[in-house]
Amino acid sequence: MQQALRMARSAAVGLCLVAVFSVLRFDSAGIYAAEPDFGIPKLSGGRVDARVTLDATSGISTFEYRLLHTGSQLRIKGFSIDVSSNTAQEVVSGDGLSFVDPSARAATELNLSRIGIGGFVPVGVTGQPAGWGTGIRPPADLMWGTIKETAGGLPGGTVAPFTATSRGLPGIRRATLDPDVFDLTPNPDEESVDPVAVMDAIKAASQELRTLGPVAPPKNLDLVAFADYIASLRSEAATLGWVRSGANVSNVDSLLGQVRSQLASGAFGPARTTANAFISAVESASCVELDCPLDRPMTAEARALLAVNMAFLHDHIPVSVALETAPAHVWLGLKNSDDQGTQFDVRAALYANDSLVTDGIVLCVTGITRNAANAKDVAIAFGQSTASVASSDTLVFRLSTRIGTNPDGTKCAGHNNAVGLRLYYDAVSRPSRFRAGVGGGAPVSHFLHLNGTSFTLDTSAPTASQAKQKDSTGLNFAAGNVWVEVGTWSLVVP
Repeated sequence: MQQALRMARSAAVGLCLVAVFSVLRFDSAGIYAAEPDFGIPKLSGGRVDARVTLDATSGISTFEYRLLHTGSQLRIKGFSIDVSSNTAQEVVSGDGLSFVDPSARAATELNLSRIGIGGFVPVGVTGQPAGWGTGIRPPADLMWGTIKETAGGLPGGTVAPFTATSRGLPGIRRATLDPDVFDLTPNPDEESVDPVAVMDAIKAASQELRTLGPVAPPKNLDLVAFADYIASLRSEAATLGWVRSGANVSNVDSLLGQVRSQLASGAFGPARTTANAFISAVESASCVELDCPLDRPMTAEARALLAVNMAFLHDHIPVSVALETAPAHVWLGLKNSDDQGTQFDVRAALYANDSLVTDGIVLCVTGITRNAANAKDVAIAFGQSTASVASSDTLVFRLSTRIGTNPDGTKCAGHNNAVGLRLYYDAVSRPSRFRAGVGGGAPVSHFLHLNGTSFTLDTSAPTASQAKQKDSTGLNFAAGNVWVEVGTWSLVVP
């Protein structure tokens, strides 16, 4: 048995060390086959504490783990976390993720390629205890392991830190703690034992539990279904002891119910507000550190599950765009004085990214001159719209023009062509603007600005005394009288 255990130890180490990861293949039934004749007891008493910190700039989350061993036998020599994904989930980017052990990178990437694209959530490793190695073991487990007697998790001891990074969302994942069979005394009477059978027995002796791990978000996001998913995380977290009772927890539950109801009724603005209140309530009720007093309503695990997933939901709730019946105002003039007497059609359009939200057109605008002091304030009323945009969408205001036409399409009086129409804006005396409410707020004025070379929108009124100007290209009624852009201004929805 001693020789078999020695061989099994080498194979077990192969599960942990990335140098062997790329060549090991296992039968799924064989991994969990029990071999009670070896007398390997079931590992027990292991515990994993976890917390997550999100870098909002990079979008990368750091998962920090600590192993605690409260049992009385068998060292912990392997620690793995399921990082699988499926075709109903997004393919998460692995950009910016790295391994603390550079030699692990190539072997891990080779192993990931064998798993298959879409079968895992890309992860990096930024920290591990001394004497431990890391990599990916089939079918899709992030694993740390050690062969050093002094590095394993001793009964009554703690091993930390294990740190992984990912762009996946925190979810509840299967974790496995593997035992060190060399804590056992071999039977010298057993000369020859199949090492594969010993490996099966070791796997059967492993302890399986639950911890935090990266999960890929759904490919087709249903807002109400995702709110239900957060509710399921909250329920399972309570079963695991991460959510406890108390007034703060009742408030969190109430807010979660409100978010779901508001989403179901299409009240997106209020849902975004309630989602923010939910995140604040969770953060107020939960621990940040791994050591969480029993009198705290929520642990660091609950904090990550509920706050980070709600933040993801919040960022995907559409933002209502409320337009007033009051028209937009643009200040217009001519590019060339020879075009005096030309009449123009002027169109103001509002887009969410490339999709039209609403527009308004004024026909046969007269009285436009070359003299900047006589710029004309033209009012353009938008049509009604029920369109919405989502957070991070781009809201675009576009001004266009053509030679003036009557309602029946015939040309208005005046010239057939023009060198160009000029817009004045971004000055105290020429505050070209429109009114809209974004994100459920009351409509407010959005002003056209030029910041460096960027044409932007915001709610800050112009302060400059000298107006900026933007010209269209030439207009020609006989050439089809197409709409010609004067300019485009935009903002990213918060």
